[in-house]
Amino acid sequence: MRFEKTLVFPLAVLLLLTMSTGASALTITVSQSGADSDEVMKDRTFVVEATGWTGDCTQATISFSGCSSCSLSGEDTLKTIGSGETTVTWTTVSTSQLASAQDVNVLVSGGCTSQNGDSSSFDIVLPPSLTLSATTSESGVAKGSDFTVNIEISNAGETTANDINVESTTSGFTATCVPISTIEEENSAAESCTVTASASQVSGSKTVTLEATSTNADSTTDALSITVNPKSGDGICDSGETGTSDCEGGDEGGSPGGGAMGGTGARPQNRTKIHALVPGLGLINNTKLQAAMEKVLAKGKLSENARENLLRLSASITADLTMTRSFTYDGRKSIITSKIKNKGSRKATKLMVFETVPKAFAQKASLVTVSAPGAAVEVVEEDPSWLVTLSEFNPGSELIVTYEVSGAKNDSLMDSVSSEIYAESLEETGGPSGEEISCTAGGSRCSGNVLEECNQAGDAWTVKESCVYGCDSASLSCRATPEAGPEEKPTISDIPLFLYAAICIVVIVLIAAGAYYAKMKKKPKLVSAVDAVKKNLTTQQAQ
Repeated sequence: MRFEKTLVFPLAVLLLLTMSTGASALTITVSQSGADSDEVMKDRTFVVEATGWTGDCTQATISFSGCSSCSLSGEDTLKTIGSGETTVTWTTVSTSQLASAQDVNVLVSGGCTSQNGDSSSFDIVLPPSLTLSATTSESGVAKGSDFTVNIEISNAGETTANDINVESTTSGFTATCVPISTIEEENSAAESCTVTASASQVSGSKTVTLEATSTNADSTTDALSITVNPKSGDGICDSGETGTSDCEGGDEGGSPGGGAMGGTGARPQNRTKIHALVPGLGLINNTKLQAAMEKVLAKGKLSENARENLLRLSASITADLTMTRSFTYDGRKSIITSKIKNKGSRKATKLMVFETVPKAFAQKASLVTVSAPGAAVEVVEEDPSWLVTLSEFNPGSELIVTYEVSGAKNDSLMDSVSSEIYAESLEETGGPSGEEISCTAGGSRCSGNVLEECNQAGDAWTVKESCVYGCDSASLSCRATPEAGPEEKPTISDIPLFLYAAICIVVIVLIAAGAYYAKMKKKPKLVSAVDAVKKNLTTQQAQ
């Protein structure tokens, strides 16, 4: 019995060591674009990758027991490992709290010996936060000439800011700045820029806005004032330029033929142009825009899948819309107007228009009077930007948004207004031209990741459900959440061949050692019997 215990205990230890050896091959890595080594940035997604398991594992489960604030957006904790795959990844992991020495665990199982792995520890830190300061010693510049601007950019975050570039966002001014490769946390960098006023620039006092952008930080801006001086013979009658050929037949302060006034505010002006709309992209990294949309949609935090759906719908609805933008100055106030018209055949539900005006028009949103009849207006940022929401935007409808400030502004500022269009859903209605669509009442179809249903009248498709895991066109239903299969218990076949051979050799050695030990235990008893016989004979002789 003691021999059996002696043999079983080392064998059990060996088996545990064997399974531990198999588990140690599983490697878990955490990575995030733009983050410093062994760090991830708060509120930004990062990637967790598992690789190096042994056997034909079929499923992997991620655990955040070592990172309580970590979570997934649009992904399941359980993932299926396809045949022949050597890695499994989660790409939408994020964390909402600052912390140090965090880790992520992954368990692979199914068809193989269950194997656990922890990532190296990482710290959760603030992303880079940039502040731009721009100064110049020049008070004026001639048309077509340049002046020097000194810039200083500070990083108040806890991560190194990468690839910083500075450009002018003011129409008629271009900035050539020395790029900055990196700015470490709690540090700053200073460079110089050459800013050029275009030859066609209208003279007068101007506000030039410079913007610093980075590959891993939010952009930041600063503005400075400069006076553009008139240039005789350029064909433009500038303010203060009299008695020259430029002003013959034209009023002082305007261009020949009564064109736009420019920047002096001396007389009324009116200018209109068509604005080319492009699909929205600001939703990807603009957390303040995401927060404003979450408030409008009233559906809690937007998942990665929900954001992707909004971006797809932005590309779709933008193709249906036209926009004209105009600038007016009536002698007292300047107004920028955006007119958006639905030329398509689809109705947009909860149309969201995200617009940003240049700081040269208004330093902050609170200085602007915004009007949008029939729509709700939400300030996204004081920088300034707004989200204008319309509950329904039908074919043929028009949305008008106006931004009004006191005083004279340059009409070129309207060229720097940016617009992005989003919608919660789109519904086919037949269009403003009276075209009719026909479908079977109650019928279904897949439109991308959206499951649509034909209404009871049979004349419009409506959104029935947005499918998180995709729409199955064969069954005309949303794909179900992948379910975890039963965990399979490891079998002897899961142990690699070389380990199996090693175990057999060790077992044979232990058996031989046990037999030898048992033999040695019996030998002292035989010696004691011989001694007893000798002692007995000695006793008899003495008698």
